[in-house]
Amino acid sequence: MPSPPSTIPNDAYAQLIKALHPAPPKILEIEILPSTYPPKILHDFPALGVPKSLLIPLYLQARTTFSAHLSSHDPDSYHAALQATAITLLFDPNHLTAANFRKRHIQRSCGKEAEKDRRAQDAEKGTEAVRRELMFLESLVTSPLSKHAKSSTLWAQRLWIVQSFFGSAARDDAGEETIWMTDMGDVVRGFWERELVIVMKAGERHARNYYAWQYARRLFSFVCSEGAELVGRKRLDRRSLRESIGLVHGWCLMHPRDISGWAFGVFLLEQLRGAGDAGYGEEDERKGLEDDIGRFASETKDFVRKYQWRGESIQWFLESMKTLGIDV
Repeated sequence: MPSPPSTIPNDAYAQLIKALHPAPPKILEIEILPSTYPPKILHDFPALGVPKSLLIPLYLQARTTFSAHLSSHDPDSYHAALQATAITLLFDPNHLTAANFRKRHIQRSCGKEAEKDRRAQDAEKGTEAVRRELMFLESLVTSPLSKHAKSSTLWAQRLWIVQSFFGSAARDDAGEETIWMTDMGDVVRGFWERELVIVMKAGERHARNYYAWQYARRLFSFVCSEGAELVGRKRLDRRSLRESIGLVHGWCLMHPRDISGWAFGVFLLEQLRGAGDAGYGEEDERKGLEDDIGRFASETKDFVRKYQWRGESIQWFLESMKTLGIDV
């Protein structure tokens, strides 16, 4: 393999910074190219290609810049350190110091006071910082990168942002991604569905991605409790649960060996059963829930018979159906 270039092209660092920071208005598709590629940044929005031979010296420069300006109170030095964290996380998605610096930046942008007590321009600045960070993280975990989709640090970072600034994250998402919503008021459902799509895409990038699916579990629990109350909704309704299960089940049938996806499917089915026990007392409603749960088990059995599938993941899923009282 060719060795990394001894010097970095003068504009390469600036080009990569410009592509990553601040995050662009649409999600990037980032790829680390083989070292045989010429040492230059390839950027045809939204595609971004960085040769591995160039990424290494760029990371070393970013690490030097970050270390030099980490504790500085000068605005220009602070901004240089923040820019350097983008390249640092592209090279090393589990770099905790860089991730924590970005957390502090968001806290600084949003301010210490509650959003309703801040001036309008400060609230807008904080919302923009949250939106940019979520887009940056989405670009990393959904791109064809070897480690990022299954990075515990990146998923923990995303969960922290959503839990800490759910009002900004969900409402901003509602303004730009109305396709995911039945109406503009249903911000919780829209935000949850978009996050679920991100998790499934990350699951395609890295098989058995338990970090991504665990993020989905914790996000679901949050959305159904504290987070939903911030926008005046107590929980996801039965229809939303059914649609989510349908999305996940379809994903699992396309990735039948992925136990992490099947396990999350069982988790959602358990939530659907719990919703029935808690909020649907009529006999016809309970029967409807049983039919919903049984349909996914039946579709899975049909898949097994059609393709004569012998994978352990699907068999585990069918066995788990018995814990829900479904005869398989």
